[in-house]
Amino acid sequence: MSDMPLLANMLTRPSKAFWSAEKIFYTFLVLHVLVWAISPLLIRHTVSGDAIESFVWGQYLDWGYDRNPYLVGWITRLSLWLDINNHAIGYYFMQQLMIGLGFWSLWKLGNLLFSPYRALVAVLMYTGCLYFSVYVQTNNDNFPLVGLWGVAAYVFYLACKKQAIKYWLITGLMLGLAMMVKYSTIIFMSGLFLYLLIEKEARQSFRQPGVYLGAVIFLLPVLPNLVWLFQHDFVAFHYVSDRGGISGDSYVVQKLSLSYLFSFMYQTALNFLGCLVLFALTAPRLTSKSEREKATTYYLWCIGLFPMMLVLSVALVLSWQLYWEWGVPFIIFWGLVLVHYFTPKTHPAAILRFVVGVLLAMFASLLGNILISCYLNVGSGTGDYPARQIAQYVNEVWQTHYDQPLRFVAGSRYTGGYAAFYAADKPKVFVDWNATSSPGVSEESVRKSGAIFVEDSVYGAKDIRQFSPELMQKYPHLILLPVKRFSYHRNEKSGETVDVLVGILPPANP
Repeated sequence: MSDMPLLANMLTRPSKAFWSAEKIFYTFLVLHVLVWAISPLLIRHTVSGDAIESFVWGQYLDWGYDRNPYLVGWITRLSLWLDINNHAIGYYFMQQLMIGLGFWSLWKLGNLLFSPYRALVAVLMYTGCLYFSVYVQTNNDNFPLVGLWGVAAYVFYLACKKQAIKYWLITGLMLGLAMMVKYSTIIFMSGLFLYLLIEKEARQSFRQPGVYLGAVIFLLPVLPNLVWLFQHDFVAFHYVSDRGGISGDSYVVQKLSLSYLFSFMYQTALNFLGCLVLFALTAPRLTSKSEREKATTYYLWCIGLFPMMLVLSVALVLSWQLYWEWGVPFIIFWGLVLVHYFTPKTHPAAILRFVVGVLLAMFASLLGNILISCYLNVGSGTGDYPARQIAQYVNEVWQTHYDQPLRFVAGSRYTGGYAAFYAADKPKVFVDWNATSSPGVSEESVRKSGAIFVEDSVYGAKDIRQFSPELMQKYPHLILLPVKRFSYHRNEKSGETVDVLVGILPPANP
């Protein structure tokens, strides 16, 4: 009983050792990265299709790829050096490292704009958003933007305030790298440029050399990709146009465009709802206009609200289909916007209540992910796709016929990518039997070294008794094997299976 007053004292009175906002933040940051980097290893048998796509890009370090700039492929290549037995621990860790970098940047920027505890609330509330935890493991090209946009926003603010050249150089570098993750970075940059135009102190930047030197640094990582795009007929932009565009007569296009737009807004709002619930635990009050610094208001509007408004406007005007994952990086500053307009209570009891809510939200997200992935939705989806068994079969088929390593797997970016990722020989992927989609792989090298052709009933046609007539005509020496059926992991209830068609292209000089 003698310990109870001490415990009550710790929980109700501020303590520099226990209640330091900085210590709470870094404890949360480490916990978040570890939980969401390790948990996929316990839940998934197979990495996601997006991860496989980035693996295919990362097999060759090129200055661009058919669907994206180059940095996602390069990051994935780096993450594979940390991999253990194809479990993608390096990939999951790299994902959360970028998320963590974004959270750290929000924390630092929040400390410049508000008190440490308000900054803490602005960041930790994102525990309630699955975009930065559960959904990260299935995505490939949005998580780096969280880190790079976050750092850019933090350093850009410092650059505008202090006009130190080093901050402008870092800003330029971060934005250049972010552009090489996704071209949608141009929308975020438009918000930063708008701030330079409308805020009096920031406008002075045009009279200083820093902003121009930063622009030069921005171009350094971008120019190689620009040259690559010219050399490859801007293939990545064709993909964006094809995926986002909506075809049909004008009435159908307008109707579908609005439908997709509202669906995107609904999914974004739904995922941010958990943040609002956690924020409500701090019993916030409306911040009076006199308490809101005008420059801070301008900046948060430019980085937090204007980019999303611009995305929605462009999608509406161009009749584009927006996918939920495209909105992930655009909401990372909403927490700062929220604590700007609504001041959270930061006394010890409120912070304790909030931190407990954050921990419970993290535990609930983890438990829910385990229950859904391992019990309710088990035996289907990419997490239980039998990629390892297919890859082993592909590798064994080749080794049975030829006493040399398998150098190439030809097929769709997903079926072929899975087979290559998990195969013992680590072959390269000849994506869609098309050199344009396969950096570093030529048709000549495939014919010379031979390859395994592979297609399945999940990522290919449902009836896969043979490859297309065009493909058979192009490769007349292709040896077809009987279709083989594989069962999904944990498919006792679902009974899910996948049929796989394999063909052997003999090497020219076996």
